[in-house]
Order: sequence, then structure tokens, then C-alpha cells
Amino acid sequence: MTSTLLVTNSNTGSHHIFNLKGAIEKTGGRLSEDDKAIDDKSHQNNKSKVSFLGVFSKYFQSEWSFARYKTTDLDTKVAFSQDKYFYILGSKGTFYIVNYQEVKENRCHLEFEAKV
Repeated sequence: MTSTLLVTNSNTGSHHIFNLKGAIEKTGGRLSEDDKAIDDKSHQNNKSKVSFLGVFSKYFQSEWSFARYKTTDLDTKVAFSQDKYFYILGSKGTFYIVNYQEVKENRCHLEFEAKV
């Protein structure tokens, strides 16, 4: 299965999830049946409110993540599971399980947090 989701982390502890499904389809890439089943409405990347100005600059056409989660750890490693979670392991020994299917106000739901 090819994933259509990408998670990035920043040096501020923010983790952003992007849906790449549209980009894969536009470039002629093939999607698995699982990837085709992803709900586009709940996993739709946010766009700038001034995207109509895109005729002037590509910046205004940019897309932002559909969900995010912030940790207190600034140095982290992230991995997706095959279900609705991604896992974060912080350099300070904190382990997080985050549900990216339950998104409210662009924020993911924390399922579990523990110090290891």
C-alpha cells in the first residue's frame, strides 16, 4: 500500500499531516484501493483564504495541513500505523499515540501519552 498521507515535524514541536492523494492523482500516480477509500472531506488540506489571488503568485495557491498535533518535545521521530494513528517518540523519552481521524479545529486527538 502506498500512503497518501505525510506527516512533518518542525523545530517547534508541531506535527502537520498532509493529504497527498490529489497530488498523486494529478501526476498520474496509481492509488491502492485503501488509498482511494480515504475520506477526502475529512482529510482535505486547508487552503489560504486568499487563494483566489493565485493568479498573481503561487504562494496564494499553497495548501496547508489538514490536521496538526503539538508536543513539548522539539526533537521527535514519527511513524504511521496502518490504521488511524501515528506514533511520536520524543528525545526526552515521551511516547505519544495520536489519532488523525478524530480532528477538531484542525487538531488531532491524543489517545495516549507516557514517559518511557
